[in-house]
Amino acid sequence: MKIQLSSSAVNELDDIRFYYNDLGVANIGIKFLKDIFDHIETLNVHPKIGRIVAALKMRIFEN
Repeated sequence: MKIQLSSSAVNELDDIRFYYNDLGVANIGIKFLKDIFDHIETLNVHPKIGRIVAALKMRIFEN
């Protein structure tokens, strides 16, 4: 399955990483992002738990 992130989501993930780097606890930011991506990977096992974003009006499934 192909999982796509919007550009705004990628920007927000970058912001999270930079925030923790600025606080001097980059390791916490890395763990937090890893936890987020581990959760996203759940979509490969349970693809129908993803939400449809109204602005995109679509859901993409690829096997």
